[in-house]
Amino acid sequence: MTKTAKATQAGRGQRSTTLRRAAEQQLDKTPPEQPPARSPEELLHELQVYQLELEMQNNELRRAQVALEESRDRYLDLYEFAPVGYLSLDRAGLIVAGNLTLAGLLGVERARLQGKHFRHFVVAGERERWERHLLALWQGQGQESLTCEVRLLREDGSVFAAQLHCLVPESITGNSVARVTVSDVSRRRQAEEQLRESQAFLAAVLDSIGDAVVVVDRDFRILKSNHEYARQSGYGEAEILGRHCYAVSHQVARPCDELGEHCAVRRTLADGQHHTVTHQHFRRDGGKLFVESKSYPLRDAAGQIAAVVETLTDVTEIRRLEEEHEHMRQQLHQAQKMEAIGRLAGGMAHDFNNMLGVILGRAEMALMYIPLEDRLRLSLEEINRAGQRSAALIAQLLAFARKQTICPRVLELNEAVSGTLSLLRRLIGEDIELCWQPGGELWRVKIDPVQVDQLLANLVVNARDAMAGPGRLVIATSKVCLDEQEAACLEGAVAGDYVELSVVDSGCGMAPEVLAHIFEPFFTTKEVGKGSGLGLATVYGVVRQNGGCIRMESVQGRGSTCRILLPRHLGDVDVPAPEPGPMAKGGGETLLLAEDEPALLAMTRHVLEGLGYTVLAAGSPSEALRLAADHADVIHLLITDVVMPDMNGRELVERLRRQLPTLKTLYMSGHSANVLADRGGLAKDVDFLAKPFTIKDLAARVREALDST
Repeated sequence: MTKTAKATQAGRGQRSTTLRRAAEQQLDKTPPEQPPARSPEELLHELQVYQLELEMQNNELRRAQVALEESRDRYLDLYEFAPVGYLSLDRAGLIVAGNLTLAGLLGVERARLQGKHFRHFVVAGERERWERHLLALWQGQGQESLTCEVRLLREDGSVFAAQLHCLVPESITGNSVARVTVSDVSRRRQAEEQLRESQAFLAAVLDSIGDAVVVVDRDFRILKSNHEYARQSGYGEAEILGRHCYAVSHQVARPCDELGEHCAVRRTLADGQHHTVTHQHFRRDGGKLFVESKSYPLRDAAGQIAAVVETLTDVTEIRRLEEEHEHMRQQLHQAQKMEAIGRLAGGMAHDFNNMLGVILGRAEMALMYIPLEDRLRLSLEEINRAGQRSAALIAQLLAFARKQTICPRVLELNEAVSGTLSLLRRLIGEDIELCWQPGGELWRVKIDPVQVDQLLANLVVNARDAMAGPGRLVIATSKVCLDEQEAACLEGAVAGDYVELSVVDSGCGMAPEVLAHIFEPFFTTKEVGKGSGLGLATVYGVVRQNGGCIRMESVQGRGSTCRILLPRHLGDVDVPAPEPGPMAKGGGETLLLAEDEPALLAMTRHVLEGLGYTVLAAGSPSEALRLAADHADVIHLLITDVVMPDMNGRELVERLRRQLPTLKTLYMSGHSANVLADRGGLAKDVDFLAKPFTIKDLAARVREALDST
């Protein structure tokens, strides 16, 4: 037993003696009652019983007193040496009593605690808060306990964090005191501060990561996320915690079953492995972004998957660049294909046009001399028509390759379309209804009128074949203004004003895999012999040659719509060309003709001589140089093919002008003038005659060249 406990026990014994004496004195003052008369034996027996009973009671009392003293000592030790400080406060906040633990916490002797204001042990900056807490405690007397945390001041000046648990029990005497326990929570506070610092450090680490990071439990609820995840989703950080990840990232109320294998979190929860997928997320404001999702399992102490850590990299810009790169790759591929077919078309055109020039020229010459009633004339006319159709086919090849010779004019598209309607109706037949819907007050465009005919003819024939029977075909025009965003969706388009020409049919439509190839040369879904595969390729070439853009829309079973946008022309309006006059004749001028194709050379010489010219015909550049040397004084005009063996037309002209500086020249070729200029052979403003040509065209161009200054 401790010294304190022994002192306490001695005090209790002294108080018991004092009480016993007081009782004896009280008994001496009270006169004893007179018992009834009894025999000595009875009195002796009863006295013995009382004595024995008293001894038993005394023994029991002694045992109870010992037990009570032991219990009191035990509880006194518990009170004095409890792990927390105990104190009692009166209404004024004075300390009524306190245990040794409290004295140790405050660093003072217990005797000095009694009667002292507890507020003096509270750090000055927190005393007002303690007073408010104490007032609330007394106002709620007997109702509930209150807890607060304050910093307490030791006698040596040191400070520690304390948690005060206060209660005012009900008192039957009216002398209520507040019971207060004082716990030193400095270590807990330090641990909490370390935890806060650790959490802040973790949050700073997560926020410093450029990717979005989110931790998801097995129920897809978000346990932790960083700033980037909030930015990507469009939610506030406080709104995200506790929500389902699919509700935040996909704006749906149920798990993203439709993502299937594209949900990295689901796959990691299923197999515990790391996964990487790319899919689309939806922001709170409706915006979309592509993310690369990487998932990692987070395991508990038992090795079970407790959560999944997911990182989300915004790859929207990368995806856009990849799509742009793919689009450019496809454009390059298309350009390469066009260049290849262009080279093929150019080479074919040169050779075919030479042959067609002979066929058409000879047929035209023969028709000039055959009477109308002659049966041979029908055959010649058929030959002429076949030659013209062949020339048109070559023109289609050149149009696709954007290498044909064109004469663009400023025109009103409605007028150009109206002029072709009768021809278009004959092309589609009576089973198909043709509807013309011209737009009002169209802007002017600059395009070769012949190319407008080419566009419409090819589109209408394609639509007719798609309907394969009764149907409806609508041709319409309108004004269109493209902004930057709209222009970016159309190949070759820039923001600005356009005139739209659309052709809508009620045909069978096209599957997406067919639609992707319709502008490729020689691509066709028609039976062998029913389509060349050049119709829509020609349309594409003509549109791009004129700085326009084209888009085909189609749904299987619901028809197709072709939209052509031609740029608005802001320049001057062209002066109408004069009406053609009679065929120009020669005046005996001498012409030097250089052509390496013998049949074409002979035919052209024959025509020119028939027009009244003297012709010096040369089958090669060297022969032309020899003839020029022999007739230098009489040559008025050189007519030369551009592409010839050993020496081209430009080189021939340069050689001849050393002798004849003022020699006038007319070039002719099966290639277009634009192609020849691009190859560095000719200037774009030279006098040029494209093969095959008619007799009237030849006569006019020769006369113009001779009359030029």
